[in-house]
Amino acid sequence: IMRNSIFHFVISFIITALILTPFDLQAQTEESENKRCRTDEEIGSGSTLFDECDWITGANEASVSDVTLTTFIQFRHAGADYIERWTGPGYFLERTYEWGLHENGFEGFKGPCSSGVCYWSKWGWIHREFWSYFRGTLLAKNVGTWLYEELFNGVVQQSKTFYMRGLGLTAQSGANQIGIVDQNLSNPLVLELESFEGIGIEDEVIGWSIAGPKGAKKAAVYGIGSGSETNAIGVDQATIHLGTKPGEYVVTLNNRRMVDQPTFTFTAIDGIEDTNPEQEHPDFEEG
Repeated sequence: IMRNSIFHFVISFIITALILTPFDLQAQTEESENKRCRTDEEIGSGSTLFDECDWITGANEASVSDVTLTTFIQFRHAGADYIERWTGPGYFLERTYEWGLHENGFEGFKGPCSSGVCYWSKWGWIHREFWSYFRGTLLAKNVGTWLYEELFNGVVQQSKTFYMRGLGLTAQSGANQIGIVDQNLSNPLVLELESFEGIGIEDEVIGWSIAGPKGAKKAAVYGIGSGSETNAIGVDQATIHLGTKPGEYVVTLNNRRMVDQPTFTFTAIDGIEDTNPEQEHPDFEEG
């Protein structure tokens, strides 16, 4: 698999034109035809391609952090085109496998087959990724209900509805502290970015903004944002610098793969005896 900083080059698929027995066909149709691969390691290669990826079953959920989704298509019928269709928020893909262009078989996927074009006879099958050419990144705009459809001669033969979930951000420690005006809080705000299954997501930037009492200056968040990414277990940590006015400072966090923007409130006091800090209309800073 070739990589660059934005995309993964994707050519991962399994193809065969062998005839399956009725038992094999029945066993396949009893399972969901779509899988989700969380990591490159799960995708695998060669004869084990996609074996470690999980079927989308049960609650029918996937995550924007999944590296790829797959479909298993078996050409059970002949005489008309097959269509593979993915529809989700901010995403649409339709691929046609045309009948009769090659010796009473199907033609499609102009990719790494010996002739540059792939062919299947009736009962042949393909197991392939939903990305075209390059692996992209699913974002917050892709969160929501997705529909996979497999059509023959314009009629839906198989389909699956599933929900694509965004990432979540929680504080492991350091939330809701009280500190002195115009100083750093004593403890860092330790954050974890994770999927709905609780898997930490690495190499993601956590953005921030901070709002405080009217007229407050110098409030800021250090350690996260541009130039910093979550580590291998999805953790990053921030230092909160309170502004020059007593009161509440609200830090709002964001990430390109999160729908919700969690907030954390910190209180600035003039000194140890200040137990009723001033509340006014907030000023706003961000980074």
